Amino acid sequence: MQQQRDAVPLNLGQSLTQGQLLGAVLDLSDGRDDPTAHFDLWKGDRNGCPEPYFTPAARAGLLSLLQAKHRGAQLCYP
Repeated sequence: MQQQRDAVPLNLGQSLTQGQLLGAVLDLSDGRDDPTAHFDLWKGDRNGCPEPYFTPAARAGLLSLLQAKHRGAQLCYP
C-alpha cells in the first residue's frame, strides 16, 4: 500500500490545475493476475471514489479508456 501512496505526488490541501500529474500507473501484479485499475482517493487511512472530483470531460475520457478493454466497467464500485 505504501508503494501505491508514494505514486501520488500530492500534498494535503494541494489544489490541482488541468494537466497536472495526480498519480502514476503501477504494476503490482506477480504476473498471474489480470491487470486492475484503482481510482482511489485516500483521506488518511480511508479510501473513496474520486469520480465526483473529475470534470465531465475527464470522467468520459477515463471511462472510454477503461471500457475499451472492459465493457461496462465503472470508475468506482460501492
